[in-house]
Amino acid sequence: MSHKYRYKRGRKFEYRVMRYIEKEGIDGKKNVAVFRLAGSKPTDLIAISDGKAYLIECKTNCYLPPDDRKKLKELEKITGSKVFVAMRKERSIIMKKLDDIVQG
Repeated sequence: MSHKYRYKRGRKFEYRVMRYIEKEGIDGKKNVAVFRLAGSKPTDLIAISDGKAYLIECKTNCYLPPDDRKKLKELEKITGSKVFVAMRKERSIIMKKLDDIVQG
C-alpha cells in the first residue's frame, strides 16, 4: 500500500470520526466541537466540550503499537485530558478510552 493511499484512507476516516463525535458526542457529552490537527500531532483530533479537551487518535485497524500507546499515555498525563482511540471495525466506529484498550 502506498503512503499516499494510506494517508487518504486515514484522512477520510478522521473526517468520518469527526462527524460521528459531532453527532453522538464523547464521554457522555453531546455539545462537542471537534477539530482535526495538522500533521496529526500530537493526536489526530481534539474535541472540546464544557471546557474540557479530549484527544482522539484514529486507527483504521484495531491495532495500537506499544510505542504509540506509551506516547499517548504520557500525553494524557501531561495534559490532564482523556485520550480516546477511534477504531474502524467492519463498517462501524468504535471509541475506547486509552486505558480500556487491550493489546493482544
